[in-house]
Amino acid sequence: MQFHASDECLLCQRAGVTVEGGSNELLTHSYKCQNCGRYQVKGEFTSGFEQEDRRILRGLSVERQIRGGSRLVISDETIDLLRRQGPSDPAAAAERFLANLAAKSSEPGMMTYLNVEMARGMAFTDALDSVFANLGFLKEEGWIDYRGERFEEEETSFRLTLKGWQHVRDLQMQGGHADAGFVAMSFDDDFSDLFNDALCPAIQSAGWRPVRADREHHVERIDDWIMNQISGARFLVVDSTAQNVGAIFEAGFALGLNRPVIWTVEKEDMGKGLHFDIRQFNHLSWHKGHEAELVEPLEARILAAVGRGPHP
Repeated sequence: MQFHASDECLLCQRAGVTVEGGSNELLTHSYKCQNCGRYQVKGEFTSGFEQEDRRILRGLSVERQIRGGSRLVISDETIDLLRRQGPSDPAAAAERFLANLAAKSSEPGMMTYLNVEMARGMAFTDALDSVFANLGFLKEEGWIDYRGERFEEEETSFRLTLKGWQHVRDLQMQGGHADAGFVAMSFDDDFSDLFNDALCPAIQSAGWRPVRADREHHVERIDDWIMNQISGARFLVVDSTAQNVGAIFEAGFALGLNRPVIWTVEKEDMGKGLHFDIRQFNHLSWHKGHEAELVEPLEARILAAVGRGPHP
């Protein structure tokens, strides 16, 4: 299908977006905005767009565009995951802005063009004053150099300093943009096929590195090691079958860190009823003996939640 012009983008609410109409039955439309990049609104999206949602979704879409990730997929199933991926406070937003500036940098040491509309998304803000406040903060910290106090002709230039590149590397090591997907599940042999035939290949197919506590070598206390790994992971896949207390605890820890959590459960176990504290989360179900059928939907859920990872 061909793209056709529309009045305004659903995220930045500015003109210049094109829309690819989807099936009326699927109610899916793909958008291509010169400011926000490509994104998709899928299904009967009933949650709507609050202004805070627009700010976060726009930031995530721009972030994926400059990092070469897959387009954002917005639906009733993914909206809660996407909301939790936004910066938790102004300091976190400033550091995300720095990481996004690094991703957009043409070459270390070279000045890079920065457009005002893209800058709003990169900084997860609607206010131009907030963009400049962030630029000023990053400059004061010695992380960037940039030209001009205000945008001239809707653009400015910047470059990361060596100190800035070092700080971005430290942020990546802390997990904001780590390459791992942590798996919390039962280690019982009955669940080996779930990990080997479904969870592991789905994570790898989405471009991320699967990490499971019993399959990694380390010399730390196991509880400290698990908390450190969750803190450093980009997302978690949690199997809540049999209401696994350890896995659910690890999911709660990850949610407290604003890490996306993707839930799975055995189909018959889901029929028995999920625990009160987790039943509001959307679970992907799998069937014993047919674990491989989970690969495709799990990969799609990972891509919708965090985009494609750095590993081919």
